[in-house]
This record gives sequence, structure tokens and C-alpha cells, in this order.
Amino acid sequence: MEQERQSFEDEGITTVVPGYMKEILAEVSQLARRSPEISQRSGVSVRVTVSNYENLVSAALKRALRNGETSVVPRISDLPAVVASTAGKIELESVGEISEERVIDRLVQRSILNVFNRTFSLVEFDALLAAFQRGATMHVSPSLPSQEYVKQALQIPGMKGAVGKLGATGNPAAIAAAVEFVLEGLHLNRKLNKERGELRSTFRA
Repeated sequence: MEQERQSFEDEGITTVVPGYMKEILAEVSQLARRSPEISQRSGVSVRVTVSNYENLVSAALKRALRNGETSVVPRISDLPAVVASTAGKIELESVGEISEERVIDRLVQRSILNVFNRTFSLVEFDALLAAFQRGATMHVSPSLPSQEYVKQALQIPGMKGAVGKLGATGNPAAIAAAVEFVLEGLHLNRKLNKERGELRSTFRA
């Protein structure tokens, strides 16, 4: 993966994995190691985290190439790639009651929530949540161009400050990733509703 990434960087494509996305991947592995639903006899190897990182970056790279973007930044909507790379590398305690994918998906959501709540306090979002209460909506999709996020985010009071706190300024791909993290964190804290569509999800109050 390193060689592949280097070859793309030689073509003017740069990859940046935000700190909070790295934290989420690490958190998934930590939670998996403590989960009663996952067999701890077979364990959760370091290889799982490495594989998840590679899959996440690969998903972001594919989007960047499709959209003609030169900056590759993984988003929350790329995390299904992690579910796929973790499944098959862990063993469930009970077979048949619940699927591997469902267990991993719950771990991913819990990881996003934990990292978000370590990064932000909900009182920081009073202005942003008020805008949603007034009817603001935002659409997210793993295929949506980064510039679309910038356009949407600029129209919502409070979003710029939250994105800035994550260090995402100037780079549309980084802003897109930060916006998704903020929206998903607020959704998991039950502050925003998320309507999942076939191609995109919509956040609203």
C-alpha cells in the first residue's frame, strides 16, 4: 500500500489521514478486544488495524480519482470498508444470532461516538443545532465531491468553527471529512436525525 500511495503522490495526489480518523480505527480495535461478542481466545491482531487503515485509504483514493481530486482524505462514509476488512479476521462468541458485519458496525459507531466526545463538548454546537432546528439539512455520500461539502458547510452557522477545530481549513477534502465527522457525532449523540438513502444520507433536526 505504501508503494502504491507513493506512486500516486508522484502524480500529484497526496494522502492525509486526519488524526480523528486514526483514533477511530485504533478505538475499533480496542473495543473489539474488550467486546463480549467477540472471541478473545482467537484475539484481535494488530494486522486488523493495519488492514483497516489500508482499506480506508483505498476507499478514499478511489473517490478522489473518480472525482478528479488530488487530495485523498478518508471520511466517515468510507468506514464501511473497515467493516469489510474486519469481518473474517475475528471470531464471534455465538454463531447465528447476529452477523459479524452487524457486530463490527456497532463497534465502528461506538468508536466514532467515543472519539467525537473526547474531541468536542455538545455545548459547542448550540449555533449549529439551532440552524438545523430552523430547517437546515446536509447531504453526505462517499461519492460526493469535496467542494459540495464546502458549499453546504459555509451555509450553516457554527460548522466553520467546528471544522476549524479539527484543523481542516483550506483543503476541501479535509473539510469534507471534518463535516462528516461532526454530523455523524451529533447524530450518534441523538442531536440530529440521519435518513439513509441508497446513494446518500441526509442529516436534519
